[in-house]
Amino acid sequence: GDDKVIRDMTYTQIQEAFPMACYCSPDGPVRPCRFQPLGHSGRLPLLRKLVWAWPCFGFYALMFLKIGYMRKFYVDDYPKASLGIIAFSSVLSVLVDAFTDPKMATWTDNLKSKYGRRRPFILVSALFVPLVFILAWLPLFVSSGFAASIWYGFFHVMFKLANTLFMIPLEAFGAQLTPVYKERTNVFMWKDIITNVGILVGMALAGMVFVTEQCTSTPDGGCWELPLITLVFGGFFTHACLQLCWWGKEPATSLSDSQHEQQQQQQPKHSAFSAQDTIPALIATFLNKPFRILLLSNIAKALGQEIPINVLPFITAWVLGEKCFGSGMLFPCLVLLNMVAGLIGVPCWTALASKTSK
Repeated sequence: GDDKVIRDMTYTQIQEAFPMACYCSPDGPVRPCRFQPLGHSGRLPLLRKLVWAWPCFGFYALMFLKIGYMRKFYVDDYPKASLGIIAFSSVLSVLVDAFTDPKMATWTDNLKSKYGRRRPFILVSALFVPLVFILAWLPLFVSSGFAASIWYGFFHVMFKLANTLFMIPLEAFGAQLTPVYKERTNVFMWKDIITNVGILVGMALAGMVFVTEQCTSTPDGGCWELPLITLVFGGFFTHACLQLCWWGKEPATSLSDSQHEQQQQQQPKHSAFSAQDTIPALIATFLNKPFRILLLSNIAKALGQEIPINVLPFITAWVLGEKCFGSGMLFPCLVLLNMVAGLIGVPCWTALASKTSK
């Protein structure tokens, strides 16, 4: 390996700390894999990278199907939801997310389970995440107007909690797959590729092929296609999470406990605050240089992808209109263009990340 994390570790300790890596080699006890005659020698096989990243396909398909179509559905169709309540729930969900993320990170880092620190949360997410998305599409259980607005707001907050429950353990799992930072960059490159494909299929292709004008243009007509598509993508997500929980391997709990004890010993013994408290954790995170670099990349992603996708449904219907190009087709076409640009940019960003720093 080329990372200082493993310089003082024995071969057995490396195998215990990074069990997802493959240790086959021509001269070792484990014979080389079929398509790797020289052996992986502690590297990650492509299939294992994909097993870890594949749940992102279903999750982001569900997430961006919601982002692209749900607000307009709630406002224009039979729910007759209030834009004010929808906007308030968006702000509230971000605040909830900001305070629950550090708690979730602490919980998954300190979890003591024979199944690992990450997989129990991914297993719960396999059922919880699809349930939240499916119920969010079914305001028919409540009356239109105020009740439907509250229904949207409640499940929008639940969506943020589902995002926290799934993404934080998953990304922490990905960070501990390998000690080699260049290979870790490659792991997250595959995650970004699968994420963009999930967005492409969930928002653009599904919208172009399966979503009819009844869902996008007909007031009070209802929509059965979008809940059905959500159910299908939820099945993909559940299957991928179960595959990861079954085939994924995590370091031994005793090794994780020893690392946690070393971190605790480095903290001040007498302090009015704990490093695990919400506000100190947020401040420490912001003072972390790698996080600030990621913050800039997330801002770029928000400006180039998330904000346009949030407002495009309303622009295509309310500003551009439907006389020259039906809004039901124009919106998926614009999303398709955005996603293709994102996929083209992934190798460039990966090369830049590998070249500049860890």
